[in-house]
Amino acid sequence: MTTIKINEQIAFLRKQKGLTQEELANALGVTNQAVSKWESAQCCPDIQLLPLIADYFGVSIDELMGYNVVQKQEADFFIDKALAILNREGQISTSILQTNLNIGYSKAKKLICQLKEDGYIGSSVK
Repeated sequence: MTTIKINEQIAFLRKQKGLTQEELANALGVTNQAVSKWESAQCCPDIQLLPLIADYFGVSIDELMGYNVVQKQEADFFIDKALAILNREGQISTSILQTNLNIGYSKAKKLICQLKEDGYIGSSVK
C-alpha cells in the first residue's frame, strides 16, 4: 500500500522553484495559511485544486501525490544515475537524489530502498 505524501511533495516542489508559501498561495488563489496546513499535513488541498497545483509545478497528479508507477526501464535508468552519484559524492540520501535527479521525495525514497534491496548500499542510509 502506498502512503500519500502530498504534503512533502508540495513543500519540495515549492522550495525547488524558490517560492515562499505566500507566493505559491497567491499563484493558486488560496491563503498562505492553507499552503502551510498542506505542507504540515494538517489537511490536504481540495481535490478540485489538484489539477491546478500539478499543472503549476509541471508534474502529474500521481507524482504530486507521491505515487509514481515506475517502469523497469525508468527504474534501471535511475539506479544507474544514483550509483553514479554515490560514486561521485561518496554518500547518498533522499535529498541528494532529489536535487541531482530532479525527482520527488517518494521516488528518491523508493530508489534508496531499491538500492538497499539490491545490495548496493547498507541499511543505515536514509
